[in-house]
Amino acid sequence: FETTDHGQDVMRECASSQSHFFEVNGTEITNAFESIARYINQLIENLVALFKPTFYKLNHIKSRLDLDKQLPEIRTDQNKVKQIITNLLRNAAEAVAENGLITIKTKARVFVGRKQYIEIIIADNGPGIDDSILDNLFSPVKSTKGSGHSGLGLTIVNKLITELKGSISYSTSDAGGAEFIILLPRDVD
Repeated sequence: FETTDHGQDVMRECASSQSHFFEVNGTEITNAFESIARYINQLIENLVALFKPTFYKLNHIKSRLDLDKQLPEIRTDQNKVKQIITNLLRNAAEAVAENGLITIKTKARVFVGRKQYIEIIIADNGPGIDDSILDNLFSPVKSTKGSGHSGLGLTIVNKLITELKGSISYSTSDAGGAEFIILLPRDVD
């Protein structure tokens, strides 16, 4: 599908991990390693707002946000989180059919063993991921999306999450599409 030149520029800026700041409620945050978990919900809302006039509008995609207001402040790299969420939202927007639904959830506290994490879930009601791809889901593969796609999106997402000492997993969503579950360490200052 096509986007306007302005829409493409907005998406390129959004996807750029080279950006050294982002804005939350009119306040520019310039430190790339900042306590930002309290801003993750705002970051998600901002990214969804950027997608609405481009990907979402073109295919009449709707989003549902279920963001935990109790998210604690954690120390993490905001640019990496921005890139992760951008890649997964873009993948979801490309996967769902016209009038599709993308659901984004956050959760303040998840326990894995003795460690605590915050959770970000991005799910869609698209076709899901073919079983033949699942074994190599986070490895560089030939894209199933056709030309213009490198097949590196989930590899990059996985690498960034690993650098943040988190994890990502995949399952089939309740709607039958893809669901990605991200856990980031809940290291509270």
